[in-house]
Amino acid sequence: MRTAIVTYDNGHVDTVNINGTDEEIREYFKIGRYFNLGNGELDLMAKVYDVEIIQESRGMENMTKEEGRQIIKEILTEAEGIER
Repeated sequence: MRTAIVTYDNGHVDTVNINGTDEEIREYFKIGRYFNLGNGELDLMAKVYDVEIIQESRGMENMTKEEGRQIIKEILTEAEGIER
């Protein structure tokens, strides 16, 4: 499993876990290809602007306790900034 950061022409950025080689991932998220980022009734077509393959994903089962704690800390820090 690999992790890719996909940026779209509307500024939306997705972090995606995906299987495949760099070539296969770049072909799937080919620059200029459209994806529907909407949900249900609201379509939101956006064109891939950039794709960056950043690493092989590590499942939680392969992480050290310290790595897991750091991820949880980052998630909680982000959640504090979300308006409710």
